Amino acid sequence: MSVRPIKSPVVTPIPQPDFTPQEGRPWFRSRNLCFTMQDWQAFGDALRIACPYARFKRRESYEMRIADEPPQIVLHQHIRDAVQDANQGRESPKAGMYLDPTWRLEYERGNQGHWTWKNSCSEPKAYMDCNTYMYKGPGGVPDYIVSGELVLSLQPGNTGHVGFARAFFSLFGKFASNRHQCSVSFPEYRLYREKELNDLWLGHHAIRWLLDDPHRMVDYIAYGDVGTPPPLLPDGTAKGSGYRPIESVWRAKLGL
Repeated sequence: MSVRPIKSPVVTPIPQPDFTPQEGRPWFRSRNLCFTMQDWQAFGDALRIACPYARFKRRESYEMRIADEPPQIVLHQHIRDAVQDANQGRESPKAGMYLDPTWRLEYERGNQGHWTWKNSCSEPKAYMDCNTYMYKGPGGVPDYIVSGELVLSLQPGNTGHVGFARAFFSLFGKFASNRHQCSVSFPEYRLYREKELNDLWLGHHAIRWLLDDPHRMVDYIAYGDVGTPPPLLPDGTAKGSGYRPIESVWRAKLGL
């Protein structure tokens, strides 16, 4: 049976939000996610249509912040470029989205001698923990992807920002799903529970990657003490658990 292609969703522009500085702690709206690089590419293509004023950058590494020269960071026009840049560092795969087109990235020495932003960026903006590595599972561990997080920071009490967040996450929901997932054990692959809705949003390409091999997982956790290698069973596998899309439901949806 031929596989149904992933349809390109209809994307409409999201009006540029108000950037008037306000006092008070920001409001935060977030999604836990698991994206492949293909998912970031597809979502980023849509963002270029919906939010052409958005720019993206990786987070500075510790080595950059303590160096003699200010960090050499690029503001990208596509979210995939920032995510790819962030994942090259591997120790800190984090990136940010900045929506004020007048904002400029400038650094100055902070009180502790570290490089910090000279001018902060007004809300709304977003922070992303965007680990996209497909781990090959050494030491008896299954192939898996670590989950990340997308956090949108908004001005408190700004109804326009609430509307922006609603439109932004509506667009995000066209490229990911938090439906029809299950928790499974490893190495038995015994089903723990099925959930109609879950806190973890899987990108459409991540779902297909998981369905390509029934032994793959996302958010895999090996049982054992924190900071120590997972205990291995006699056959060399490490006991643990993770998440997968529910096979029967998603295979029917995708025509597999």
